[in-house]
Amino acid sequence: MKLSRIVWLFLEVMVATSIVVAQDEQNLSDEIKQRPVAGIDLNQVTEVDAFSRALQAAHVAGGIATLTTCGEQKRFLIVPKGPTLQDVLDAIVAANPGHRWYVNQGAVNLVASKNTLPLLDMMITDFNVEATQTLDEIIRQISEAPEVQRGIARLHLSQGFNEVGLSSLERPGFNATKTRGFALRLHNVTVRQALNTVALAYGNAVWSYQESRCNGSNEFVFSLLVQ
Repeated sequence: MKLSRIVWLFLEVMVATSIVVAQDEQNLSDEIKQRPVAGIDLNQVTEVDAFSRALQAAHVAGGIATLTTCGEQKRFLIVPKGPTLQDVLDAIVAANPGHRWYVNQGAVNLVASKNTLPLLDMMITDFNVEATQTLDEIIRQISEAPEVQRGIARLHLSQGFNEVGLSSLERPGFNATKTRGFALRLHNVTVRQALNTVALAYGNAVWSYQESRCNGSNEFVFSLLVQ
């Protein structure tokens, strides 16, 4: 009888803890969505630029995954209905349907509604980041993980140039070399989870995964845009 009571108490604590965690996550998500975003150029921008500029202005970490076919990335005129990050993200999706955005543990992700980029779901058994590593070394470490390399071969992908910094946003004055001293020890995480964790650990970094498919050639690029 006493053992049964202990079991029930344990279950009650677990349920209560889960409720508190869910409430905290929802509160964080709501706060992020309502952050003001002002003074960013959203005229004739790519989806990556619009998303990155919005998150940088809101001081939020996250990442975007895009798929393009032959030709350059499309450019859009993004017209938000209001001043918040949620307004801008909704406007980006409205301009380029077939995508969705969500907040997960403080990171904002913008992805295709249908999962067409399986490399991001590859599992990495162990992913460790040292405080002395540079950001480009971290990105290279992810792409060179054995599990990711096997996925690249299986998906017939080739790797393009990895970009670190904000050159694509044409905004000077950023340092893309330091990790700000954080270290990570991750186990059994997807590529997407690893990238989100790095972005959050840095503070307000934005990762980008771009995959291009054209004439039988499939190329991918990881980028890390930091302030």
